Amino acid sequence: MSIMVKSAIRVCQILTLIGQSKNGLKNAEIAKALSIPTSSTSGLLASLVNQKFLLLDSETHKYSLGNTISALGRVSSRSMTANLLHIAKPYIDGLRDKLDEDIPFEVISGDKIVLIYVAECSQPLRIAFKVGDRIPPHVGAGAKAILAFSEEDIIAGIVKPRAKLKRYTPHTITKRSELMDQFKKIRDEGVAYDLGEFNLDINAVAAPVFNHEDKAVAAVTIGGPAQRISALFGTSAIDLLKETAAKISHDFGYQKTLENLIEIASSVS
Repeated sequence: MSIMVKSAIRVCQILTLIGQSKNGLKNAEIAKALSIPTSSTSGLLASLVNQKFLLLDSETHKYSLGNTISALGRVSSRSMTANLLHIAKPYIDGLRDKLDEDIPFEVISGDKIVLIYVAECSQPLRIAFKVGDRIPPHVGAGAKAILAFSEEDIIAGIVKPRAKLKRYTPHTITKRSELMDQFKKIRDEGVAYDLGEFNLDINAVAAPVFNHEDKAVAAVTIGGPAQRISALFGTSAIDLLKETAAKISHDFGYQKTLENLIEIASSVS
């Protein structure tokens, strides 16, 4: 193995190790964890600090991830989102063609759930979903589908533990404890509903999309006028929705099947 390749591997190991630490690590701690002489890590650490991949605390002498890593993370996130949409679009369009209803596609981005695509139906009466929309997470079917299968720290970052949940209609859940109970039901059924919770005239149902790490990262939704959409509940449309989300998940690296949803739920509840 060449010196250049060995150094590249060590850089990757160092960045991964520091990224996994909560409070940063000293040179000696890094060298010990990776079984590398401190003399070898010193030069690499200095170069990483110089390029802003790492930050060095002058008081504690600990290294933590720097701004360059953060910037790369944002670029990577945008790239992953673009790749996910590229994978999902044919399936979403296909579901739209079968049901002739609007099929919004939402993703989790930081502490927000964002609508990034809508396969529009040909119905004369439809909802004006807009790319970039951010429906409040306690009322949106897509957001609830994602959060129900997310870990508590992710849920807490989007639905704050002590936050007041705004009431939009008489059907809106305004207590966080009730929302958490609804998440349990969503995990059991594999789909989430919006039954006039944001707008009395709109109903929706959504299924989660998972990535290769078994994390819920997106949701496929069927949404539209309440009376028309509610007529789809309990029909084969729900199976088609789940199947669409499962196919997108599979192509995005998810290794399990829909039957594993309850098993996943038990690990995050």
